[in-house]
Amino acid sequence: MEEDKKMICEKLGELLKLTRAGEDIDRIEYSPEKADAIVYCKSCAPYGLRVCVEADSGIAMIQDIIRKVV
Repeated sequence: MEEDKKMICEKLGELLKLTRAGEDIDRIEYSPEKADAIVYCKSCAPYGLRVCVEADSGIAMIQDIIRKVV
């Protein structure tokens, strides 16, 4: 099964916004050419938090992003 990392990041961003830890998140974007995810939030504006997700599975990517946000 091919995992849609872009969709995983979009949905994870929506989910984290519902929590106290992620309340200032605007969105999470996946950048396949750089193999990273960028978490955009009010506290990390204007550049966002970069999370390296190179060679990550979908679940490993979620874990890496959550570790960086929390």
